[in-house]
Amino acid sequence: PLAKNQRSPDGRNGTKCYQPVGESNQVEQCQVSFYKLVANPQEYHGRRIEVVGFLAQVFDAMVLYPNEESFKHGIEIEGVEIIEPAAFSKKLKDLAKKGYSGTFVIGTFDANYIGIGSPRLGAIRNLKFAEKIPQPILDRSRNWPE
Repeated sequence: PLAKNQRSPDGRNGTKCYQPVGESNQVEQCQVSFYKLVANPQEYHGRRIEVVGFLAQVFDAMVLYPNEESFKHGIEIEGVEIIEPAAFSKKLKDLAKKGYSGTFVIGTFDANYIGIGSPRLGAIRNLKFAEKIPQPILDRSRNWPE
C-alpha cells in the first residue's frame, strides 16, 4: 500500500497527485481517466486534473465527454463543461463544432457545477492547457483487424 506522504499519478488511496514540473511542492496535478472521474467526481473537486475525452460544442458551451457515444446519445450527465475556454486554439474550437476525439485538457475540476440547462458531471475551471491529440494511423499492410 501507498504511504500518505507518497504521491501517485491519480491520487489513489488518499495520496497527493504528482507535482507538475517547475511548480511548487504545494501544487499537485492528477492524471485521471475519464471513467474514474465519472465514478468519483468529488474525489477531484478543487484539484488540478489532466483528462482526455471527446470534445464537442453544445450550443455555446464546450463540453468534454468520455467518448463519442456519450455525446451522440445525449448522456449529458457525463459531460464536463469547460468554463472560459480561452486557452482553446481556433483550430480546436473548429474541431469541437464537429466533435473531436482525443482532446487533452488540464485545469481545476469543479464537482459542484451542475450545469445550466443540461445536467453536467462538473466543470473545468482555470484552464491551463487544451490541445488535440493526433489520431493514430493504423498500418493496414500488417493485416490488423478493422
